[in-house]
Amino acid sequence: STTARMDMTNVEAERYNTAALLHDIGKMAVPETILNAARRLTDEEFRKIRTHPYQGAKIISAIEGYEDVAAIVLAHHESFDGRGYPRRLSGEDIPLGARLIAIADTYDVMTARTVYREPRPHDEAVAELRDCAGAQFDPVLVETFIEMLEETGIRFGHAGREDFENELNRLVE
Repeated sequence: STTARMDMTNVEAERYNTAALLHDIGKMAVPETILNAARRLTDEEFRKIRTHPYQGAKIISAIEGYEDVAAIVLAHHESFDGRGYPRRLSGEDIPLGARLIAIADTYDVMTARTVYREPRPHDEAVAELRDCAGAQFDPVLVETFIEMLEETGIRFGHAGREDFENELNRLVE
């Protein structure tokens, strides 16, 4: 299982799952015209997008007992080499959940269809993750993620709103 391979408890796994579901909630504070722009963003628009980890952490930290989830959400755009944002954390100073989400989210984005881009094949997405290992991503976690994809044959299914709501309802139960 994933939890055994990653040597994490079920409580930790559930916390990471919650953070993964909520990691981009701060984008609610970013105008849709920026989020949906099918063009290169201006510097000012990019600055607004880069506030979403902070905005998300602020929203989540208002929920009692979710401080760890908020910390993960705040750090999900940090890079292993320290060039990420918002705090330029590096290596293991980045919470494990944030390092995991960064890899899974990037794979998901690369393999998703958008209005202006065809999805990239699995092999290309894996190659890109490996190219970014050690810089953007934790290299050990990249290999673990790829091994798990290969062993299980799992490929990301790009869920719709109904799937997201079902997952949120499961968390509340």
